[in-house]
Amino acid sequence: MAGREPLQTPLTVYIYASMSIPISWSKSKRQAALDGDIYPARPDVDNIAKTVLDGMNGVIYEDDAQVTYLKVSKKYAEEGMVTVWLSENLK
Repeated sequence: MAGREPLQTPLTVYIYASMSIPISWSKSKRQAALDGDIYPARPDVDNIAKTVLDGMNGVIYEDDAQVTYLKVSKKYAEEGMVTVWLSENLK
C-alpha cells in the first residue's frame, strides 16, 4: 500500500495465526499439535483480530468499521506468524 490512499470500501478479512510450539514439549505432543489435535489456548482469537485490525487502521483502510466479514483462526506450527488476506467486497 506504499504511496496509496487507504481503502474506503467494505472489506472481507481472513486472519490466520500460527503459534510456535513450545520448545519444552515432547516429540509426541509436538506432533499432536502439528496434526491439529491440540490447539493454542492463548491468545484469544478476538484479541488477535483486534490487534491486527487496529494495526491496519489508517494504513490499509480508513477504519476497521469497514470490515463486514471477518474470519480468524489459530493453530500451532513450527514457526509463529500471522497471515492476513484482505479483499474489497464485490457488489
